[in-house]
Amino acid sequence: MYVITHDLSASFNHIKGFAEILSTKIADKIAPEDQLYFEHMILAVRKSEAMLSAITKLSHIPLQEKPSGTICLKQAIESVCEKLSPQICDRDAKIDFNAVSACIEMDKDNLELMLLCLIDNAMKFTPKEIQPEIEIETIEDKNFVILTITDNGRGINKEPASQFFDLFRKEMRGPQDQNNLGAGLAYVKEIVQHYNGSVSFVKTQPACAIEVILPITL
Repeated sequence: MYVITHDLSASFNHIKGFAEILSTKIADKIAPEDQLYFEHMILAVRKSEAMLSAITKLSHIPLQEKPSGTICLKQAIESVCEKLSPQICDRDAKIDFNAVSACIEMDKDNLELMLLCLIDNAMKFTPKEIQPEIEIETIEDKNFVILTITDNGRGINKEPASQFFDLFRKEMRGPQDQNNLGAGLAYVKEIVQHYNGSVSFVKTQPACAIEVILPITL
């Protein structure tokens, strides 16, 4: 998979490079409306590169070794919130994770990527006129941790909601969804399954709640 995506990415890079060079060289010889064709070509290549990057990242997850260290979920959430601080400040988002206390055996980078995708999605799919409110809580049940992330966003209209854990699946409701790649929940699913866990929607309207179940020890 890596070889295929690497070779395709190299080809797209060549197409993008030649298109940019060509559009610059003949910019004064073509009508402005014709220049749009080059811009559309470059944008299409960039989108394809983003999709290939998503496939590559997804294909690496099952190959990673499972660590023996323990990480606290609250610390991981704090780290993710720091990384997302520009978006959080821009949306004036409220993220409540006071009810999080569990610790699990998991790779720090994978855990933070999973949390980042979930929190970022919760903000991204909250309408601009609404202040995002995200509640994160955990419950320890025997050998498992149940992590629930609830938002006050737009929810999901298209059923079954489980389809949105597949790569590049997204619900199109308007132009604002054009730039959404549809990879975040696929990363979440792949990471969770790599650690013998499960992930599902427990609520889709109004707003969403996603439940992640992970073993405490591997």
